Amino acid sequence: MWSAFYMREFIILYLFPGLLSYPVPNYFYYITPMVFMGFLLYERMYARRLPFWKNIELVFKVCSYSVVLIIGVFFVTGIMKDMSRILVALVWVTSFTYLVVTQYALKRLLLYFGLWQKPVVIVGAGKTAELLVQAFADDPGMGYKVAGVIEDHYQERPLAHQYPLWGSFSDVKEAVARSGVQDVMVAAPGLAREQLLDLVYKIQPHVSNLIVVPNLFGIPLANLEAETVANQQALLLRIKNNLARGYNRLFKYTFDIISTILGGLIVLPVAGIIAISIYIDSPGPIFLSIVGWV
Repeated sequence: MWSAFYMREFIILYLFPGLLSYPVPNYFYYITPMVFMGFLLYERMYARRLPFWKNIELVFKVCSYSVVLIIGVFFVTGIMKDMSRILVALVWVTSFTYLVVTQYALKRLLLYFGLWQKPVVIVGAGKTAELLVQAFADDPGMGYKVAGVIEDHYQERPLAHQYPLWGSFSDVKEAVARSGVQDVMVAAPGLAREQLLDLVYKIQPHVSNLIVVPNLFGIPLANLEAETVANQQALLLRIKNNLARGYNRLFKYTFDIISTILGGLIVLPVAGIIAISIYIDSPGPIFLSIVGWV
């Protein structure tokens, strides 16, 4: 918020001296952090291990919903007439930037000291497990560290030779206990239903978190939501077409416009320096125009 205030007072007003300077009420500095913290807690941003781009998506949502709620509260209470709209917009920009940068830097720092890594045992060492390991390597910010694998056909699985082999499917309960790991991922989508259920029932009582990777290859998962029907013990997967909704299209267009404006503001000074350099080096038109015969 202080950054947004100083940006408006010393940069925006300098560039556009005709704008009025609005005083910032003291309660603005209390309400805004509380709203942001509420949405961050609601999305469990500091308790979930998410891929980098998924994390940015949630930060974007948190900042957008927070600013919309703040505007709504200030509008209903009549405070908005005394507030700078530019300041509110800058609060969104600075909050989004700071949250993304600080989360990334903090995770990197914790990874450096070994405090963010969570050991995980993978049940299965086939192609699915290899994809998981590659995903963890590509996005270390998720913080998963493979502590070993459990596999029946370990001779045929390259992954079983790269990490400790804790046992086979038949003694999976003892293997998990030997590993001492509280997070297990079952990455064997080729198993029959009965075999998968047997593994789950054997592992679940002995770990804190059990993740099952289903056989959904080829299905678009970008906008997938999971629901459970407890009485029927059924899992429902909802694949949403977000752009089919008008408000999502408006949200996307707004994001595109804001990103384009911010990108233009960043590129404009660089382009100006390049243009001046070209003019100094070669007096004349900056842009090359050629008139020729076809």
